[in-house]
Amino acid sequence: MTYLDFELEISQGAGREYPVRVVHSPAGEARETMRFPFDTLALESRLKDLQIALLRSGGKTRKMPLPEEQAVQDFGRALFEALFIGEVRSRFDMSSREATHKDLGLRLKLRIQSPSLAALPWEFLYDSRQAEYVCLSRNTPIVRYLEIPQPIQPLTVTPPLRILGMAVSPIDPSDPQLEQLDLPREKQRVENATKDLRERGLLELTWLEGQTWRDLQKAMRAANPWHIFISSAMAVLINEPTKV
Repeated sequence: MTYLDFELEISQGAGREYPVRVVHSPAGEARETMRFPFDTLALESRLKDLQIALLRSGGKTRKMPLPEEQAVQDFGRALFEALFIGEVRSRFDMSSREATHKDLGLRLKLRIQSPSLAALPWEFLYDSRQAEYVCLSRNTPIVRYLEIPQPIQPLTVTPPLRILGMAVSPIDPSDPQLEQLDLPREKQRVENATKDLRERGLLELTWLEGQTWRDLQKAMRAANPWHIFISSAMAVLINEPTKV
């Protein structure tokens, strides 16, 4: 699918207010000031709820209960409504209509200058008007733009594109009740998404057998280079320095 770009920059701010600028879009530029919707304590609580909801959604037998799904939606909705305000929202809506009219997608590019904001999961932006997460629509993917002090060198690949996948479920010795990710399900999602390319010989997908960094290091030393590495994993904090 071909996309138009909606490039949005969040600059360093003061307190909970951050300058937001539409750098480039089909509908032109705009500037607004975003007021971040959570204070420190509220953000910690929301992120904890988000972690619990996501962990349970990856369980083998349990589906995400409605209250937890609602917590994820509420978090994403608060971020969306804080970010897309005033002229920024107007430009986004106008750009969406133009993309639809041209039978194109609208790619949301995020430039986030604040390290604390960059660490947040903006991929959960939820548009309540459409009743969907922005990034889950193939028409509106979200990408993060990282500024680097050198030109980007294109990667030329002779097919097949070789992908190394690693699926890891969390282990916490102090919590035997910790739910595990449904690894077969996670792998199946990737395999379904790449089925057409694999059948056409354009892509090779290999799953790493082990689940440790040593296993990964060994695989990375393979004679034939990998072009892409993907990981389906969940980290669990351990109460010891330098351990996750």
